[in-house]
Amino acid sequence: MKRAAYRAETLSPFDLQGTEEHLSAMAAQGWRLESIGRFFWKYRPAEPAAVHYAVTAPPAAGEDGDLGDRLYFEELCAAAGWEKVTDWAALQIYANGAENPVPLETDEPLRLETIHQSMRRTYLRDRRNQLLCYGGLLLLTLGQVFRFPRAHFLSALGLALPLFCLLSLLGEAYAIAGYFRWLRRSRRRVEEGGVPAPVSRHYRVLSRLSGILMVLLFLAQLGTLVPLSRPSGWTALVAVLSAVCVVVFWLLDGALKRRGASREIRAAAGLLLVVLCLLPAGFEGFRPFEFLDEAGAPPSYVWNGENWDLEPQPLPLTVEELTGEDWPHVRRRTVSQGRTPFASETSYSEAASREDGTYAYLSCAVLDAPNAWVCRRILEDMLKPSQFFLFRPEEPGPWGAEEVYRRFYRSGEPCSEWIVFWPGRIVTLYAEELELTPERQAVAGAGLAPEEEPS
Repeated sequence: MKRAAYRAETLSPFDLQGTEEHLSAMAAQGWRLESIGRFFWKYRPAEPAAVHYAVTAPPAAGEDGDLGDRLYFEELCAAAGWEKVTDWAALQIYANGAENPVPLETDEPLRLETIHQSMRRTYLRDRRNQLLCYGGLLLLTLGQVFRFPRAHFLSALGLALPLFCLLSLLGEAYAIAGYFRWLRRSRRRVEEGGVPAPVSRHYRVLSRLSGILMVLLFLAQLGTLVPLSRPSGWTALVAVLSAVCVVVFWLLDGALKRRGASREIRAAAGLLLVVLCLLPAGFEGFRPFEFLDEAGAPPSYVWNGENWDLEPQPLPLTVEELTGEDWPHVRRRTVSQGRTPFASETSYSEAASREDGTYAYLSCAVLDAPNAWVCRRILEDMLKPSQFFLFRPEEPGPWGAEEVYRRFYRSGEPCSEWIVFWPGRIVTLYAEELELTPERQAVAGAGLAPEEEPS
């Protein structure tokens, strides 16, 4: 026995002829429409048959919620052989298995205006709300790009987010314009004694693309929450949270719908649920999948109670190169912080120790941005003062760089962190238990400076 089938249909509520023809074709294949949910249409298996369908707008409920006129309308339809199948937004779908059924609608002008009023309360209202939502989101994301250029120019998803918002905005505007074009053509046909105009099939393709774009937009928003410094563990975390969010949202939405909650209340509850599901990811130190990050660690050995690299990987600058001394025990890491056509950043870190217990730590993040405007915007973003720190310029000569800045506490005490700028490259250098004398600054600058292009 076949089970029920669920399909994500792309039919618009005002596509009367297309919906009727589609449902008749499904019935001929042995599938009868049973219900229409938020995302999927449910079909039940049945014997293939020739079934006629009709989409209509029933009488509206009274101001006190009275459904008397609607129930009377359903009784009249049943008497004419039309069985109600399901509700669809403010519309209803009826089926009739007779070979030549009595037409469900005889007054096409009244039918068209009734459907138009229904679309104003449902379809057009939803499109308008989404248009405003995408417009606000587009302005917000563009503002974020200019407020935090480093984070966005390093994130492909962050850069894609404004594009997704713009395409979604244009899609909603096209849907609204498409509806009014259909309404204008339908009124003209009805005035000539015909039926409402059909909707072009390419409109269904655009609806499908709109759904795909909405999913990509959601994934892009989730992706901007994933710290690229720990991609494996955090990707798994986001996947789990997304799955949990979808399941709980489906259960919550069903419970609210059974209790008669409005669409606005259900949408607000869904948004609150998304925020609650993603809230733990905002806490620093929250590492539920830390073991995944350590799975790809290089071979190591234990000395003095710590793990050290058995075969240290090469780095642009090492503690040994910086000091000119031998450090037998080292632990090195290389992590990509993001890569887009506009910028790429890789962080390198090394912990080094010697037999006498001397310890040193060195880390540097090399950010390459070939475009001069993008590189300058990122540098300005990195130099923004915070509540506790600020950057002060230093003499760039020893580094062989164009500009050098050092981080200071607000109290005036210097930190062991520098930002070194060359055209097209920004390096953030942090040294612990290592004094960066001018000689060592020259060594660091020589190792981290961009390679000169051959003339």
